[in-house]
Amino acid sequence: YENRPEGYDLLGSFCSGYNQQNKKISPFVPSIITVPRTTSSSEKKRLQDKVMRWPLTIVSSSSNQNHAGGNKNNIPEPSTNAISIDAQPEFVVAVLRFTSAATADSVAYYTKQLEVILARDGLRPLSNDLFTVAQFDAIFSVGDRRNEIWIPIEVPDYWQI
Repeated sequence: YENRPEGYDLLGSFCSGYNQQNKKISPFVPSIITVPRTTSSSEKKRLQDKVMRWPLTIVSSSSNQNHAGGNKNNIPEPSTNAISIDAQPEFVVAVLRFTSAATADSVAYYTKQLEVILARDGLRPLSNDLFTVAQFDAIFSVGDRRNEIWIPIEVPDYWQI
């Protein structure tokens, strides 16, 4: 997708029944957007590599039970190749919440702030090749927003997860 409204429109249409089974499904929040931090290619190519995800079901690997949203096998196939269904592995993230618009500058700024906090606390990111922002509000909401920077981290041995 090129811009946020286009991403919402594509995923919203899919969830509203524009899919192979004409089935309506309810996504969870947040919208999770990943954008490569830097590439050797152009800025336009970098932005073409961004991805917006909507969680559709959550399955715990420890119990193999669905926690919400139904069975992952019941997710319909998309009617367009602009949408793909993929499973994401479990991961632990460090989170920094912010209320301003999730612009490229604010995402970079708050990501840097979270990296400073992680370093101070002795926690290590799994990688640093993506910006990840979670957006919880409606697309054209006004006023303060709920956005979060997510950085996947290595789980320290002393954590009991």
